[in-house]
Amino acid sequence: MKTRIASLVFALLVAGSAGAQTPKATEVPPGNLPNADVNFILTANSSNIAQIAMGHAAEGQGTNPGVIALGTRVASSHNKAEQGLRLVASRKHVDLPSETNADDHAEIAQLHSLPAGGQFDTQYVNNVIRDGDRMIVLYEAARNESIDPDIRQYADTMLPTLRDNRNQAQALVDQRLGN
Repeated sequence: MKTRIASLVFALLVAGSAGAQTPKATEVPPGNLPNADVNFILTANSSNIAQIAMGHAAEGQGTNPGVIALGTRVASSHNKAEQGLRLVASRKHVDLPSETNADDHAEIAQLHSLPAGGQFDTQYVNNVIRDGDRMIVLYEAARNESIDPDIRQYADTMLPTLRDNRNQAQALVDQRLGN
């Protein structure tokens, strides 16, 4: 019993100190978002569009059933993410472009230039892992640092899906390498 009480007290202290490190969430009036939040929304938008396009490319150019399934999963999850992001952006009066940024556009073009099959499959899986790592860092920062509750909730809601997509891609690499 004493151990459980001590554990509970410790958990409350840790949770309290973690909360102290996170900015207080406050509703930000439309049009008054900090630049970091606007940049997050714009970067997340470009990433979502790119992941949808590359996921559909994997469905059409992939030959490994695992890669095709990953493409379907990634395209679907980022389509839902984009719908949610568009709602947040609308509430915050942030206009979202319907195109990717230059880096994401180049990544899509490079992937499309590969022949269907093994080389495409390998590159797509590597892109999902690399992009997943990048997006996870981006979304964790938004979840932990944004003062806007809508942005924090959006980022927090998406993180498990981003991790799952990345982990599924890593599992394909591990299977291929026999790990």
